[in-house]
Amino acid sequence: MSTAALKEALWQEETANGRIRCLLCPHHCLIAEGADGRCRARGVREGRLRSLIYGLVSAAALDPMEKKPFYHFHPGGAIFSVGSWGCNMACPFCQNWEISQLTPGSRARQLAPEELLQAAAGFGGENCGLAFTYMEPLVWFEYVLEAAKLAKERGIVVAMVSNGMIEEAPLRQLLPLVDAWNIDLKAWDADAYRHLGGDLAAVKRTIEIASTQAHVEVTTLLAPRAGVSLAQVPEVVSWLQGLARPIPWHLTRYHPAWRCREAGPSVAEIEEIWAAAASLHPYVYIGNMPHAPSERTCCRGCGATLLDRQRRLHWLTPEKSCRNCGKQSDVFGEIHFAAAEST
Repeated sequence: MSTAALKEALWQEETANGRIRCLLCPHHCLIAEGADGRCRARGVREGRLRSLIYGLVSAAALDPMEKKPFYHFHPGGAIFSVGSWGCNMACPFCQNWEISQLTPGSRARQLAPEELLQAAAGFGGENCGLAFTYMEPLVWFEYVLEAAKLAKERGIVVAMVSNGMIEEAPLRQLLPLVDAWNIDLKAWDADAYRHLGGDLAAVKRTIEIASTQAHVEVTTLLAPRAGVSLAQVPEVVSWLQGLARPIPWHLTRYHPAWRCREAGPSVAEIEEIWAAAASLHPYVYIGNMPHAPSERTCCRGCGATLLDRQRRLHWLTPEKSCRNCGKQSDVFGEIHFAAAEST
């Protein structure tokens, strides 16, 4: 690809030795001419840091909100979801490693931000908005920023599914343009995070800041040498409950993928972790496990069911308050489930 086709990157600085330091994420990669950063999405070409994936799309689909997963944001709806290539972490159990850990090659489809918005609009009323997902969208920063600006100008909802590995200044640049985040909390141990190529403190900071301005849900994959243990649950819940707003927490069942072929926690162990968390926190869900005991969202006030995802029913008033006790729910956006006839 010629340098003319590469977008100059934001968040960079020149150093005395002629290399360019990337300031987008906590890695602060120091990159020489012709080399790429750890994410493989940003590299130095002709003396400047450039996005190597600007406008390159690996996948695009209309996905259920619950697949992201978003359980409290436009429940029951669908969102136009798009991704590119690259990631600034290297989780050995990555479920999307074919795009997060590889480069585009000849497979890339190019879409300008305006074309992306046109594709999203093509689904009409079926589509709730635009989600950046599949790989790590934060390393697609320049494209996401421009597309999100266009979306907000047109009143289109923007969502991010991310590992949260970004520095505070670029996060704050992007934050006004994003309505909802699902952020991975991959472990509750700093050493485990370093093993995955990440930084626990940085991810916690991203979640904390994002929760002050947008809807946030958190996902933890219960993978070998990652995720959370039963003993860590109270500390994680205490931290979640200290954030700016109630945070739904998704505990996702692991399946062997990429370089990790070990067995993960058993169904019984996952349910034990979920039960411990659910006894302390009102919104805890299990993902990737059929017939999980967490398909309902219940009122924090009286315990009545608000959303039943299996039956696609809701028990909310038009103001999204509990029909039973009147307490305001923590559900946002349009509800796409049918209204139940009785409480």
